[in-house]
Amino acid sequence: MPTLTLAEPLSTRGRIGRAAHVPAPVTITVAHNKGGVAKTTSTFVLGKHLSRSLRVEMVDLDRTSYLTEVVAQLAPRGDFILTPRLWLRADEPRPADVILIDSEPAREQYAREALLRADYVLIPVPPEPLCIKGLELMLEVVEAVRTDPQGGNPFLQVLGVLPTLYDQRWPNHRAWIEEIKAIGAERRMRVFPPIPRRQSYTTLSMAGQDYAPVADAVRALVRDARARAHHG
Repeated sequence: MPTLTLAEPLSTRGRIGRAAHVPAPVTITVAHNKGGVAKTTSTFVLGKHLSRSLRVEMVDLDRTSYLTEVVAQLAPRGDFILTPRLWLRADEPRPADVILIDSEPAREQYAREALLRADYVLIPVPPEPLCIKGLELMLEVVEAVRTDPQGGNPFLQVLGVLPTLYDQRWPNHRAWIEEIKAIGAERRMRVFPPIPRRQSYTTLSMAGQDYAPVADAVRALVRDARARAHHG
């Protein structure tokens, strides 16, 4: 099973890598205040999308180890390497363009560690009342980590809110999506297009390009990081 360790200490954030003009990877934690909101699925499918053009290292910081189990089942050689551009960290980190961290619910210690090590947090939120309440609690956790004067992460930003498990046939879901958008507008956060509830969630989300808008946003961050490194 991969070890629950992360690569770079917080003090290296934003610095250029050892080789000239090589930026540090963009690190994104996928987190919410509760479980069952598609954190692991979002980490995996987003990684699949990004690995079409970028090197992506996934990190499993959820002690349920669902991401580890999925990768172990799918890795051709059983070594947690899915493709040359997509793998799960098993021991030492490898050179990557993006690091995706699958976090525990934000009330757990590993979740705080994941937020401390991240540049951005992506918050998956099903359109359900308890999950929307969890979004508000999650934003409080992000703010607490960002403003903690002793060992916090002032660089942490919200990449966006990702509505998941959405069924447009349900009137309540449509109403709760509007509530999520209202929270995003009030806090000036991006709300990505909702991910539909599907019978085969992981497979059809890849085939249907559900996560493409999030992947495009991450690719833009990588391009910006490379441009800063080149001109820095």
